[in-house]
Amino acid sequence: MGTAAAPAGSVGAVCVLHGDPEVPDWLFRLARAMPLVLVVNDPGPGRYARLPAAAVTLVNDEPAGFAVNVDRGVDALLAAAPVDVLLSVNFDLELELDAVDSLVAALDQHPEVAAAGPLLTGHDGEPVFSSGRLPRPVLEFLRAAGLRQGRLLEWQRLLLRRSATWRARNSGATSAPVRLLPDGEYLPWTCVAVRRTAWTSVGPLDRRFRLYAEDIDWSVRAVAAGWRLCVVTPGSPVVHAERWTRSPTTDAWYEASHTRLHRKHGWTASGRAQRAGLALRRWTPLRWVSPLVWAETRR
Repeated sequence: MGTAAAPAGSVGAVCVLHGDPEVPDWLFRLARAMPLVLVVNDPGPGRYARLPAAAVTLVNDEPAGFAVNVDRGVDALLAAAPVDVLLSVNFDLELELDAVDSLVAALDQHPEVAAAGPLLTGHDGEPVFSSGRLPRPVLEFLRAAGLRQGRLLEWQRLLLRRSATWRARNSGATSAPVRLLPDGEYLPWTCVAVRRTAWTSVGPLDRRFRLYAEDIDWSVRAVAAGWRLCVVTPGSPVVHAERWTRSPTTDAWYEASHTRLHRKHGWTASGRAQRAGLALRRWTPLRWVSPLVWAETRR
């Protein structure tokens, strides 16, 4: 690692608000416990009338991508409070402070770890997506071709989440509350505690990713810099209500981000598979079954 890992100490948090959510009560508790920066991505009349008074609030003039918003939030956080751990959290979680303590404890116990995320569950207590595998050609082709949509996607997810491999990645064990991610896995930024020294050595999220894949890119850069990543069985459940927000525009942004990801890291096979899938989607009836805003795929 380029920078020696210091013990994890003070914690500060960044949360991006978008859409028109009801700000959860746990965010108010978080604001009372630590420095908190809120980034209001898409303000509008009557939105976000109830925000934690203790928080520093940044309001965008126009909506921006996830990487831009988190980076702005971290810059503001470090300017206000030189914390040792940066906590990035989605607003659509259910999060208690002892879960944050579990993440910080993992950083203390593992000085080689740059970032720690909790094992997430759904409202039914079942595991949901908490760590992922780097892009693979077969899945890149299927997604780009539009063959991971609607019922097909639901069936694929159902089969995947019943597999032993997926459950081993996304389910915890009391005998091993911290799992170090092996090569080929990445840590999503749904909820993640990042050591500030790692943030400094790896760099911020790449703002060129408009939406999606910025977390894959940061994970790859962290591992290349000599750091490890981990998932933690938290002190209390961290619930994530997974929302499959899909549209021809957001699907196009997903493809644009993966194109950038393949080129940036030299993943030739995955890049070729994605291009083949996009060609099939564009020049066959799949273009009507799984439409894309094609201009957005080149941004």
